[in-house]
This record gives sequence, C-alpha cells and structure tokens, in this order.
Amino acid sequence: MYFKYFYVSGIIGLILVFVVQVINFIKKVAIQGGLLDGDAYQGVFNTGLMAIPIIFFCISFVFLMLYVYKDLKIQ
Repeated sequence: MYFKYFYVSGIIGLILVFVVQVINFIKKVAIQGGLLDGDAYQGVFNTGLMAIPIIFFCISFVFLMLYVYKDLKIQ
C-alpha cells in the first residue's frame, strides 16, 4: 500500500519537474525572441514553481520509508 503511494507521488513529482522545465524553456524562447523582457539564463531553482515537485519528492520519500520499515520489530 505504501509502495503504491511512493510510486504515485514520485511519478507526479517527475511530471511536475517536466512541466516546470517546459515552462522555463518556453519563457526562454520568448525572451530570446523579443516577446518578453528579462534574463533568459536563470537558474533552475530561481522559479517559484520548483518547490512543488520537491514537496512531492519529499512525500514520496516518506512513503518509501514507511514501506521499508513497515515490518520492523520494535523491542
């Protein structure tokens, strides 16, 4: 059960990272084409959108730890 949640939240995180990178690419092309003003070469973490996939990866890690330690016997 926990592995399913780990898998789902990890996949959602990867999809969101892909979406953020596509948005950054479109913005960079628009800046280089003259449609927008700004710096075309920003860092990956300069966008506010990058926090959302990181949150999903943290949730995925928690579910992985729950899956790994579900049968741990505490004495």
